[in-house]
Amino acid sequence: MKILLIEDETAIRSALTRALGRWGHDVVAAGSLTEARACAQNDAPEVVVSDLKLPDGSGLEVAIELGQPFVLMSGYGSFEDAVEAFRNGCVDFLTKPVALQQLKEALHRIGDHRGSVPTVVVDSDDVSLVRPRATNFVSETLAITQLHWHDLATAQAQVETLSHAGLRCRQVLAELAQVPGASTMTVNRDDEGWRFWLPLEVDWDDPAHRDRRQVIEDCADRCWWRPQGVMVECFHER
Repeated sequence: MKILLIEDETAIRSALTRALGRWGHDVVAAGSLTEARACAQNDAPEVVVSDLKLPDGSGLEVAIELGQPFVLMSGYGSFEDAVEAFRNGCVDFLTKPVALQQLKEALHRIGDHRGSVPTVVVDSDDVSLVRPRATNFVSETLAITQLHWHDLATAQAQVETLSHAGLRCRQVLAELAQVPGASTMTVNRDDEGWRFWLPLEVDWDDPAHRDRRQVIEDCADRCWWRPQGVMVECFHER
């Protein structure tokens, strides 16, 4: 695949370029948003892999502009950054230092969903960019729901309103709703599946949460455990 890599740290950019090349990808590397836009204008990428925070802006900004499947990396990204990225079609949000196997798996998922995508030239910030008319991977948000509760009975009632989510998703919702201190959750449904964001500072490695964490991981397809909260993804059953 044609990959546009955006990373301002020279050593990391070089290491990732070599790894992507070894995996058989055609890589163009840029160190800033300005350079990335110029690269995209000359040769439209099929995938974007970018650092979140760059000297001249956010990697999420240019990834959205290009409209292609993308992976973000960050050593300082907040829980809110990750939520915003996934809401805009991010395939994976990797924490630095990046584990190459995680990046490889994210690219495999993109490769599995690739199809023929017609492109059209559009203008953005006075720079002409080649952008796809549509993609088979970048999903459009179908529904974002905010759940709120003040006790377990209310939480259970909220879970039941999403009966169409399927058994696995409802199990994840029920477990998240019972985390001590939890009172709100964001639910995102798109054409890939369901994502749940629970913004709550929790030590997920605490033995008190071990059983609940295991149940969630058994039901979910992917989980991101962070000190600021947890994101859980359940793909639609095929």
